[in-house]
Amino acid sequence: MRRVNEANERVKRDYAIYLRNAKGQDEISVDKVLAALVRFEECTKFKSFRQFRIQKAVDFKDHLACTKNARTGRPLGGTTIDAELRLVKGVFHWLVGRPGFKKVLTYPDVEYFNNTRKKTRAAHTQRDIPYPTMEQAAHAF
Repeated sequence: MRRVNEANERVKRDYAIYLRNAKGQDEISVDKVLAALVRFEECTKFKSFRQFRIQKAVDFKDHLACTKNARTGRPLGGTTIDAELRLVKGVFHWLVGRPGFKKVLTYPDVEYFNNTRKKTRAAHTQRDIPYPTMEQAAHAF
């Protein structure tokens, strides 16, 4: 069973409502954001979002780089790491303008959730899908 920080849970609930109603996202997208936040909280040992420091973002990136996929046992892929960072960055970007966080968070602080340009480019590269040639398709039929 995971630990719970009540203040963080309220923030997550408010952000989920914001995503559903203001941004029009469906439940699956909201669930992915909440899962990314839980992973961030596990990395910070469930400290309050109000105690955010730049080092926590750097530690989270290192934590993602060392984390293994639960199903395959291999390290997380570049696309997964990039998506997790982007989702958590969106939450903190939203928090910058919220009452109680204006003195703690600034927009430059949130930018520390960015992945390196090289890793971002690699995560968003289109991969070629191997299709059978016409001769192979004709042979199959």
